[in-house]
Parts: sequence; structure tokens; C-alpha cells
Amino acid sequence: MSYFRERNKTRNEYSGYQEVSDGLRSRLSAICERYTAKGLIGSGQGGFWIPARILNHEIKLYLNKADMTAALVGKYDEVFEAVEIFLYVAKTSASRKFPKILVDVISAFNIAGSVYQVDPGTGQVELRIEDKLAADIEAASDALSETRHARNEFLDAVGGLMSRNKSPEEIVNDIFVAFEDYLKTSMHAKEYGEAVTKLVKEEIISPTQKSLLEKIYAYRSDTYGVVHAGKGNKPKEIDALWFLETVTAQILFLDRKLKQLQ
Repeated sequence: MSYFRERNKTRNEYSGYQEVSDGLRSRLSAICERYTAKGLIGSGQGGFWIPARILNHEIKLYLNKADMTAALVGKYDEVFEAVEIFLYVAKTSASRKFPKILVDVISAFNIAGSVYQVDPGTGQVELRIEDKLAADIEAASDALSETRHARNEFLDAVGGLMSRNKSPEEIVNDIFVAFEDYLKTSMHAKEYGEAVTKLVKEEIISPTQKSLLEKIYAYRSDTYGVVHAGKGNKPKEIDALWFLETVTAQILFLDRKLKQLQ
């Protein structure tokens, strides 16, 4: 079932590298509450419920937390280990409901736009992208923090990519808009081109680097479906990921250069 925000592509969250967003925590908590039986399991209900005593025993053993609730408010690594423990116990104790439980947990990560995902085969939490890119995205987010609109737009695009709630062309456009806003704000310019020209004039970047920034603008302009029917092909998910990697690298580079001038 596709609900309103998903159909209209307005449901975009982000849960980043080595973190668990509040939205993801609350969803995981609701799932655990839904499928865990705190009392006795009635006759004929075996395989439908996760016994709290078994789950909490495993949580105490491996995480030294009182119960699942306590584990889900811990550090990111504790939360993800608790999720793996929860799925393991669910598979062994609630086998008749496990497929639905697994789908719900996977959906929680997807809806939250997490850079992590649950492998449906192993039940393990893993990064969707390489560690370095995940860390770079966090660093770029920090660099954009003084330009709130740019930061929000950037993280919204990343969340849309992770959850697949945005099309690749929307992701490319939103990443560029965030980058453009960052450049214009940093250089006190009215347009992207003016900001790039100022970067060269003030010797913050070289003419070669200026060419790269112009190519970023050209790619966004020429890619079919981003702002109009351009000359290039309609971007795919891998193209959106490449654009994210490219722009993220530029944000980090410019942030270092600009800070040297302060």
C-alpha cells in the first residue's frame, strides 16, 4: 500500500552515519512493542509472538541492558545490535510472524532514510553505501550547517536516495540546489556563476577547479528530466549517487579553503 506522502514524494527523512534518528528509534520501538508478548503466550499462539523474557535475556547478555526499550535509547551501535538480536529471537520464537516482522523492520530503516539497511537474508544491519561516503556526507552536512536551507535540502536529497522515495532526477536537482545555495551564501553572490567567478578572483580555486564547478552546473542543466528536457539521458540511481559523491567532495574542499581565510 502506497500512502499519501510516499505517492507525492514528500516523505523524506534522514538518519545518518553512526547515528539513529529519533524517527527510526520510535519506529523500531513500536515494532518491538507490537510483536513482543510480555506475559504468557496462550495455547495455539506459539510462533506468533516474541517472548519478552527470551528477548530481554539476550539483550542483557550481549548489551547489558535491562530490556529492549533500554537498548533502543542507547548509542547507535547498541541500537543496531539490539535490532539484530530482536530479529534473531523473532526468527526462532515467532517463526509464523517472522516474515511480517522482517518487512516492518526493513521498512522502518527505509522510511527513516537511513544510510543503514537490514539484509533480509542475514538479518544484519549494514551500510547501504561505502563508509567513506557516509562519513563525508556527515562532514558535508556540518559544513552546510550555517546555511540551513542548503543543509536541509542536501539531507532531504540524501534521505530520498537512501529510501528511494525520490527519483534520481529529483535527487540530482535537489543536491545541486543545496550546493548552489551554499556557494551563493558563502560568496555573497546572487547567482551560481557569479559565486564561481568570485571563487577564482579571490584565488580560492584555480581555473581548472572553476571548470569542474561549471561542469557540475552543466550536468544538472543537460540531464534529461532534472529541470527540463536536456541533452543527456535521464539519470539513473547510480548517476544520482555519482552526483552526490562529486558535490560532496566539492563541499568539503571549499569548506576547508574558506575556513583557511577566516
